[in-house]
Amino acid sequence: MQIGEILKIMVVKKASDLHLKVASFPVFRIDGALIKQEDMQNFDLKDIESIFQQVTTPEQESPFSENGN
Repeated sequence: MQIGEILKIMVVKKASDLHLKVASFPVFRIDGALIKQEDMQNFDLKDIESIFQQVTTPEQESPFSENGN
């Protein structure tokens, strides 16, 4: 999934924050409450890595790759 798609859904749902975790559905903060988005896909490691690469430059990615974080 592309980060742009997620952000569009967040705008429609009036979410302020996005929480992503491997093997979990995305979680949006809506009106102060954390709401699991069970109507969206459950994210695996490749999905999280893809989104991370979409929002970072290679220079920003490097420390994470080097440290394994």
